[in-house]
Amino acid sequence: MKYDFDLIIEDDNSLSKIIRQIKDDSVVLEFGPAAGRMTKFLKEHLHCKVYIVEIDDESAKKASQYAADTIVDDIENFKWLEKWENIKFDYIVFADVLEHLRNPQNVLTKTKMLLKDEGKTIISVPNVAHNSIMINLFNNVFNYTPVGLLDNTHIHLFAYNTLKEFCSFAGYVPVIEDAIYVNVGENEITALYNQVNEKVQKELKSRIYNNVYQFVFTLQKKSYVNMHSVELVKKILPYTNDYRFEVFFDKGNGWLEENSVSYFFRPQNRCKFVIPVSDNELIKQIRIDPIDCAYGTRLEEVLIYREDKVEAIILDEVNIETNAVNWENKEFLFVTEDPNIIVKNINWTGVLKIEISVSFIEKEQLAIQMLENKKCLNARLVQDKRLLNEELGRRAKELEHRMDVINQLNSEVTEYKLTIDSKNNEIKLANEELDRRAEELEHRMDVINNLKQKLIKK
Repeated sequence: MKYDFDLIIEDDNSLSKIIRQIKDDSVVLEFGPAAGRMTKFLKEHLHCKVYIVEIDDESAKKASQYAADTIVDDIENFKWLEKWENIKFDYIVFADVLEHLRNPQNVLTKTKMLLKDEGKTIISVPNVAHNSIMINLFNNVFNYTPVGLLDNTHIHLFAYNTLKEFCSFAGYVPVIEDAIYVNVGENEITALYNQVNEKVQKELKSRIYNNVYQFVFTLQKKSYVNMHSVELVKKILPYTNDYRFEVFFDKGNGWLEENSVSYFFRPQNRCKFVIPVSDNELIKQIRIDPIDCAYGTRLEEVLIYREDKVEAIILDEVNIETNAVNWENKEFLFVTEDPNIIVKNINWTGVLKIEISVSFIEKEQLAIQMLENKKCLNARLVQDKRLLNEELGRRAKELEHRMDVINQLNSEVTEYKLTIDSKNNEIKLANEELDRRAEELEHRMDVINNLKQKLIKK
């Protein structure tokens, strides 16, 4: 029995992802339980009532001890549909089963008859478009294996888009899309990236879902989803451990690969990278390439460790240059396949290591978030502009009133000035008249004095 393995619920595998979605005390129909490792867990830990359909006698015998009822038969004979027609299941499970069927479309379609209106069908299938397979196809190699992606008992193959269509044709909508990821070179297929040239490697790594090993979809009936506007959740990461995080050190001769440190990683809510530093006295600046594709990045923190202290770099326009199309606070929106953030104006002498914390957001989501931020900012600016215009209007009216007062005062001053000028002119004329009369008086006094002199002489 090649599918008789122990189940470790804490592991990140397809069965664990399926089990984590099933609620306690549920009624479950499980197709292809093999030796019953999931059946046992559902019964003993979640107290579920599990009905099973298994084609292999020996496996069915093992699994049946945990089942409420068992059918030992080919799924596509549909005995289960007749026998359990009066049962409505909370969950129907196909864990790595559909790819083994001759007509999985027909089987999946008929399951709706036994599923509660709000019930869920959970399926897991291998991804035939995994890069391990693509590398071999590029090299004209296609080999089946005893187990895994190209299990020699697989009849039907699925990639993401075909799986979506497959579910839709069966009358289902994937309400949760999840996946299991396995890197090239870390699975049962003999394939490595160095078996193709660098251009092909880049193209392969740029493909979405290239490291998805299995798709794990939770389905609900189209009618129920449409009637209740069920939220659709997409957990699948378009790219996984093929992401590269890289830091370059400019030691006076630019950005050279020989002066860089890189890591392959899977984007999470927050990733932390610790980069050792050598020849720190030569470093002029550093360049952080947070990811090797167009993505949204939040540079949470950059710490530099010296022998005696730890410093946090201030992430502002003084210390940062970037090719992001948008940059708000610590969030960078990249549309280039080679995003970078340059950290400059820092004294690197004595730095022993750098600790960089980043988180990643799909660029569409970050773009929407930034747009919403801009809308809020614009709304505030419009409000501020309105208030400012109102204040300017008030002050303009006040200024206009004051100008009227000033103009009135100026007019009065002008009138006073004219009056003063008139009075000054009158005074001038009076003074001239006084001067004339004084001269006349002086002349008369002279005449009188002359007459007096003449009289005295006589």
